[in-house]
Amino acid sequence: MPEDHQHNTDLPIEIETLTALIEGELSGPEAHEVRERLLDADPDLAHRVELMSQDRVVLRTLGDELPP
Repeated sequence: MPEDHQHNTDLPIEIETLTALIEGELSGPEAHEVRERLLDADPDLAHRVELMSQDRVVLRTLGDELPP
């Protein structure tokens, strides 16, 4: 496995669950539980995931750009 992808094997939560959290696809209680587990396991990763979730919300508000 390439060195730059090795960090994915040490995630405290499955990548699919993290993706669903970032994309806003989890229910409120489920998202809260995943955030708590992530915060307990890796506070730095929890912070980065929260920033990615916020970026997703901002990007969704930009709307679609029409090509020239």
